[in-house]
Amino acid sequence: MLKLRAIHLLFVPGLYGSTLVDSKTNEREWVNVSQVVFHHEGFALPTPGIDQPGIKNLKVGEVLKGVPVLGPFYSVNSYGKILEILEKICKDKNCNLVPVPYDWRREPAEVVKSLQETITRVRKSPEDKIYLVAHSYGAVNTSYFLRYGTQDNYETAIESWEGLKQLDGVVLVAAPFRGGTALFRNVLQGARYFGGRADFVLQTDYATFESPYFLMPPEGKLSLFDEDFKKIIVPVHSAQYWKDKQWGLFSPELQKRQKDSAVVFNHLDTILKRVSTFYKKQFAPVINEPPKKSTVVYIGTKGSPTDENGIDIGNKSPGNVAFYDKERTKYLPKLNPDKLKVDGDGSITTETQSLPTGIEKALTNTYFVNDGHLEILHSKEFEKEVRAMLSR
Repeated sequence: MLKLRAIHLLFVPGLYGSTLVDSKTNEREWVNVSQVVFHHEGFALPTPGIDQPGIKNLKVGEVLKGVPVLGPFYSVNSYGKILEILEKICKDKNCNLVPVPYDWRREPAEVVKSLQETITRVRKSPEDKIYLVAHSYGAVNTSYFLRYGTQDNYETAIESWEGLKQLDGVVLVAAPFRGGTALFRNVLQGARYFGGRADFVLQTDYATFESPYFLMPPEGKLSLFDEDFKKIIVPVHSAQYWKDKQWGLFSPELQKRQKDSAVVFNHLDTILKRVSTFYKKQFAPVINEPPKKSTVVYIGTKGSPTDENGIDIGNKSPGNVAFYDKERTKYLPKLNPDKLKVDGDGSITTETQSLPTGIEKALTNTYFVNDGHLEILHSKEFEKEVRAMLSR
């Protein structure tokens, strides 16, 4: 009996793009009206050496379609519109849309497991076709998966192209392959909105996440300016530097909660060493040629002024660094904030989208579009590329 071949289109969202629900009640915790209005704690990952009495046991829900309030929050990586676009494409192309939610607080080695589990679950026959679209942090994770599969030791990972071998086509969109200043800012100050005037995710939670450390620029590429506008290169992978500057897990508030600072230090040091080896592996020279059966396309974003640097202002501001325009002009009134901006999509810079070595080798095509970080997914260029991939 002839068995029909199934076609699946996987969608991997970016940072913040999956809901997190209470493990016991299944109530949505990330993100809801209460979090938006009262920005309470509870999203922290368990962190050795820190007292965390209010921590919640959360699990992954679904891809975030939208925050149920009006205002700027609806645009924080809400994927309702893109899911509708992909559903329409799949209806036309007779394929199944498979969203791939994951715990966006975790590091790439954990995220790629969710991706592999989804591929294994949906493939019912060797003849099935599986295509993938990934955005932002989802694209960063996918780029590692394509080349190294689910190997969780970055230092010893072997270039097998195990992920790419399982896919028939890939579209990566607006990926901060070389990190960005925004995530560094959030670890120091928390995720904020209204130009830094209100918290969205508190610093005491954000600093415990693994993902932002993997989304900071690589060693030697993160810089700040001092109050004389001289560039300072930040040794971002040095746990001692973070401790000395009272950043992240060593912020004044989190220091009050530390039960054992040595344990906290070792935990941070382990994370930063993993980040360093992750970058080295991502940009290592290609040893084995990628398989040619799959198409890989990258769509980058450009055309909008994007923050690149903060100002180190000593102890005058939380986190000791001024990132937002209002802060920077407060401490340096003669500074033109535009001097700290470069080309990008408003969230990530064009430069940070420089492709990892392996992905560059596997690429079928790459181009940049004048569009926003999330808005690119709603564009005609994106839809055209997805349709073309499914038609090959």
